[in-house]
Amino acid sequence: GLLLDAVATLAGTGGKQLLRHAALTGKHRYYALGLILTAVIDPIFDVAAYTYAAQSIIAAAAGLVVVWNVLLAPYTLGEALTRERKLGSALIFAGTLLVGVSGSHAEVERTP
Repeated sequence: GLLLDAVATLAGTGGKQLLRHAALTGKHRYYALGLILTAVIDPIFDVAAYTYAAQSIIAAAAGLVVVWNVLLAPYTLGEALTRERKLGSALIFAGTLLVGVSGSHAEVERTP
């Protein structure tokens, strides 16, 4: 489940960065790929992740998309990695870990 969510968040990050790249450079061909990654690939893997892991873990891991953006944007978009961005990413990462460790890991079987 977590691996599927990692793929989802990385696809979402890649899509958002392609949209930003298209906006900065005016290369409109990147809009379509960015939208496909963000609006199609990311949700497909996200929904699949819920099949294999508890919601308390997957929902918290979705916050990692911000961390991926902060870590990758300096290399992919040339954006500055400021102190505030580092601190914000560290807080999100710590919160994600805390929720993942302390959240319920049990699945409850529900009937219709």
